[in-house]
Amino acid sequence: MTARAREAAILSQLEWDLKMGRNVQSQILQNHLHPWNGIYFGTHYEPMVEVSGDYFDVVKQGNTMTAIIVDVSGHGIPAALVTMAIHFHFNRYVTQGLGLAEIMEQMGESLKPQLPESTYFTAFIIRIYHDYTYAYINGGHQKVLHFKNDRTVDELDSKGVPLGILDVKKSDYEEMHGKIEPGEYLLMFTDGFTEQKNDLGEEYGHSRFKESFIKARDSIKQEKTNVFSKDIVKSVVSDWKEFKSSQKNGDDLAILLLQCNTTITDALPLVRMAKVSAREKNNADAYSLALQAYKIDPSIKDNLLFLGKMYYNDGKFAESVKFIDEYIRTSGEDTAIIHYLYGKALFNSERLPEAKRALKKSLSCDHTFAKASLLLAKCYLKENAIPKAIKTLQQGIKSTPSNDALKVSLKKLEGITIIRTNTDELSV
Repeated sequence: MTARAREAAILSQLEWDLKMGRNVQSQILQNHLHPWNGIYFGTHYEPMVEVSGDYFDVVKQGNTMTAIIVDVSGHGIPAALVTMAIHFHFNRYVTQGLGLAEIMEQMGESLKPQLPESTYFTAFIIRIYHDYTYAYINGGHQKVLHFKNDRTVDELDSKGVPLGILDVKKSDYEEMHGKIEPGEYLLMFTDGFTEQKNDLGEEYGHSRFKESFIKARDSIKQEKTNVFSKDIVKSVVSDWKEFKSSQKNGDDLAILLLQCNTTITDALPLVRMAKVSAREKNNADAYSLALQAYKIDPSIKDNLLFLGKMYYNDGKFAESVKFIDEYIRTSGEDTAIIHYLYGKALFNSERLPEAKRALKKSLSCDHTFAKASLLLAKCYLKENAIPKAIKTLQQGIKSTPSNDALKVSLKKLEGITIIRTNTDELSV
């Protein structure tokens, strides 16, 4: 009885650990991805147990979007812990601006010493640029499928080895290129789908996987005007589950589908026309064209920023805040200038707490950005927090000693503080 009680306690603790691991891992897996510049996402993630060795992620950086899919050898907690380390390093190297081969090299160098014995992982990275060209690199993973408008399917592959087995360098990987057109798809997935067996011992296979996708796409096209990637993924997974029937999942599962939406065909020309109208000082037409483009596809990053700036220049700060906020969330741009522009719009909308956060973020991107320091000091002044305003300006001068605007503003504030102090002494 004592042994059974101990066993029950161990199983209960293990179950709790797995659930906790699942909760933690779910924080790094983005199942609901906002579209980026006309690129829409469909995802499916299904661990064989509570936690998974499969992983995908998307990092947006304004004019580029970088996606990765990973399959770690093994299952359960050890494999899941490796995905968390991959997540940290991948995001760090992308935000540092490294090329795809450099990312592979650095991930291999950083992770190999930390991996459990006999553990390795495969990875496929693809980077899409603002003009819809893309670059990709394969580290021993499944080929990515490019479903084209002419009904052909390109299987994207390149020279490369899995990570964690040997020391790797940039030259071990070959970067290849392509372009995704409106209405085309890039399908990234792990081998849990293709290697799954049914009750008869038959494998789902690569060919059936491709056919299932094409069938789902064509079927949805007949039913809906706009075909969205999430609907295709749902249909493909449904076909896969019907095939495997009562068989248990043989592996972890992950899909990341990238769709170049056909809406950009109509939206992008309207954005270009809106910019021409703005240059010609025909603001009424500029607004009309840009808002039409926004209605067709709200993810076009250039249009969001254009509307944000137009509304700001016209003194319509609430509308400006809306579009600049959408631009930051959609594009993923994380620069000092964009957070400063957002902070300015918030400041003029009298939303001071949010303005301060945006300006602090701007300074965290570039502590020498004097305009952000000045505006942050103004926020504190509006709240009558003069000591904080003075401290902000002092920090700004430390970063940019030659900036006269910061020095003049600080001198004025220090003068106000002296006058107030003298007044207080007289009243006492």
